[in-house]
Amino acid sequence: MNRLISSVLALAFIAPTAAYADDKEDFADDVKDATGAYHDHYIIDKLTTFKLGAKCWKKMHDKNENGIHSATFYVSEVREYAKRATGDDWSSIETQGNSDREKNKPIVEKMVNDFAPKFSFTLTNDGDDCDTTMGSLMLRYWGTAGDALQYLSAKKPVKIVLNVTSKTKDIAVKISGSTITITGSRDIEPKEWDTKITTAFKRSKL
Repeated sequence: MNRLISSVLALAFIAPTAAYADDKEDFADDVKDATGAYHDHYIIDKLTTFKLGAKCWKKMHDKNENGIHSATFYVSEVREYAKRATGDDWSSIETQGNSDREKNKPIVEKMVNDFAPKFSFTLTNDGDDCDTTMGSLMLRYWGTAGDALQYLSAKKPVKIVLNVTSKTKDIAVKISGSTITITGSRDIEPKEWDTKITTAFKRSKL
């Protein structure tokens, strides 16, 4: 009986984990479909972690919402950051040789894999549901953090952690070692939140 209970509990844990992994893979496909670039797929799949509920994921996949659109800006910012960090222009490399993306696909995939120890971004949203409209705080925090990568030196490894939560009405940005953690209100827009994120990145010395 104990073995049966353990097996059921194990399956209950594995099933949602596998589902979320599938959601991220599908979202990476969504972004690639939007931009046409394999390296954008790899940025989502290999450099980005999402901790979102099932209802939230459904909205993120919806082309009539703003999740995919926001992601296209994010991958562009990460690509530029990686270019400064490595000297490799993934966009140009993927389209070299008369824009033969299929031939160049494994080249850029390896470059993204090699870059993974130097950069990661984790986005967590409280609860099963989320806002993916144009006014979404979650997506706006994400976009602002992506844009703020321009203020980092790109000479040091960095981990960005964005927590969107109902447990605060404000926003806080903390830097510990190579990790920048942003904790922002999910439901109430904090005053000058964008300035606080940008200022923290500028002062981070990362």
